[in-house]
Amino acid sequence: MKKSILILILLLFVTNLPVHAQDEKKETFEDLFNKTYADILYSEILKKVDFGLESYFNGELMKKEITCFNKWVPLETISGERYAFFIPLSEDDIILGYAVIGAVDGNYRMLELTLDAQKLTEKILEASDSYSIAYKFPSGFIVNKEANYYLIDYNLNEVDITPTKLKYGTELINQLKEESKEIQIEKSSSITESFSTIDSAYLSNYSNFVPVGGVYYGGNQWWLDDNPPGYMSEFWAARSCGPTAVANAAYHMSKNKPGMNNLYSMSGISQNEFRTFMNTVYGYVTPGIFGITTISSIADKFEAYASSRNVTLSRVISSTSWNISNISYYIKQGLSINSPVLMITWNTPNSEIDFHWVTITGYYYNTLSNDRTVTVANNGVKQIHDLQAWYDDGSFYQGLIYFN
Repeated sequence: MKKSILILILLLFVTNLPVHAQDEKKETFEDLFNKTYADILYSEILKKVDFGLESYFNGELMKKEITCFNKWVPLETISGERYAFFIPLSEDDIILGYAVIGAVDGNYRMLELTLDAQKLTEKILEASDSYSIAYKFPSGFIVNKEANYYLIDYNLNEVDITPTKLKYGTELINQLKEESKEIQIEKSSSITESFSTIDSAYLSNYSNFVPVGGVYYGGNQWWLDDNPPGYMSEFWAARSCGPTAVANAAYHMSKNKPGMNNLYSMSGISQNEFRTFMNTVYGYVTPGIFGITTISSIADKFEAYASSRNVTLSRVISSTSWNISNISYYIKQGLSINSPVLMITWNTPNSEIDFHWVTITGYYYNTLSNDRTVTVANNGVKQIHDLQAWYDDGSFYQGLIYFN
């Protein structure tokens, strides 16, 4: 009863804000967009950015003064229908990365957030001065240059996709519209929401996970191809995301789990030292011509490596059905015992994790907004990805595994 009264008071307060306060907000966003959108609640977009940053920093947001840069870019499908916003994020007016917030029919959703994409963010901002921008869900941007379409990925590669006539964004906008209908149904029902809205789990050193050289967030498979020392050809380095994910997990567990200190063989964690360690792990966690393609394969190889270091290590397998609730529970279970969770994805629209292994370090779920994300170490970069979108992608093969 007390919760219902409090919620009612809050609703009355929000709906009776002074008109001049709303006008001030409108004027602010006219400066950002050079136009206003009657269907957009900008305060809701800002809330989504705040939720994403809270997840990114695991509640340690005060350590960073991250703000939304004063130029936002509306994102469209190739057919010209706006459905999201690209929001640059900065600290002390220095651009760090961006957030992408879906905004369709009153449904606002965090699609992507990264604080390690300065060059990509600047490139998108520059392109938006002259051209419309589409979004390849959930990573990659398409610039419409006078009916010629160029895909810009996270590595700043620019590929002409005009001949394929792909209509990026259509499936996403339909998904957001369906979610909006469900949200409206929920709003029309009686209020039974709990005040405990955040469900999360993180590794103990989440913010400083595998701090290679004091700069990177885990290892990068392409270091194995660097010269010197040039451990292997580019062909095999390209298939070494699995060994890299295992190296990340091995280092973390060696420092944070009793009896596992011998998993890491180096005295320090400079880039050269960790690269050498990755190559040692590669000797046991060796990919085939298509990489390491299954959970069972990487588990066998990781356990063999651990055995060579006289460490007892066992995979933790779940026999429950594959659904988003069980997936989330499994991830939380691993993180709660300080075990990184390895994630494999075969085919997916997300070019960041397409046919790729990454290491999960954090899980975040807001039960009110339905934002459900995982933080991952991906080739030395800390990223946040939409877990629900990953589950819904329809990949031929997806998997999660942690060890104890």
